[in-house]
Amino acid sequence: RIVDELTGLYSARGLEHLASHHLALASRSKEPVTLVFVRLDRADVDRDEHERRRLVTEAADVLRAAVRNSDVLARVGASSFCVLLTGDASGAEAVVLSRLVEAIAESNARSGRSSQLSVSVGAAAYDPDDPVSLDALIAEADRRLRTGEVGE
Repeated sequence: RIVDELTGLYSARGLEHLASHHLALASRSKEPVTLVFVRLDRADVDRDEHERRRLVTEAADVLRAAVRNSDVLARVGASSFCVLLTGDASGAEAVVLSRLVEAIAESNARSGRSSQLSVSVGAAAYDPDDPVSLDALIAEADRRLRTGEVGE
């Protein structure tokens, strides 16, 4: 399946399919592309199944509100997402991160519950002059997420 059943976002398979197209376009046009990796924080993942599913769905909605329609948004794991910032992605990472912070704060304020949505984020740039695979981009963004180094 190319669409995730729970969130309605692209699945990892859908991301792989679309990313190969976008990375090829980036290589031809010599425009960089940025991949943003987002993971629900551990406390959210460790909740009961119903609460975890609700938080995953909420995270998907928040991400939808934070990215452009032209970007590729996918759920790539039980509690992780990728956003491929396409087209002229220069500077888009900062805008998306700012919108994401705002959208999470708004969602948490509206919810009025004690368990609030919390995510960690990392990003990696695809350099058309030094191309790498989608898996390598995701691994770099994940490494940056784990080390607290958001992006370049």
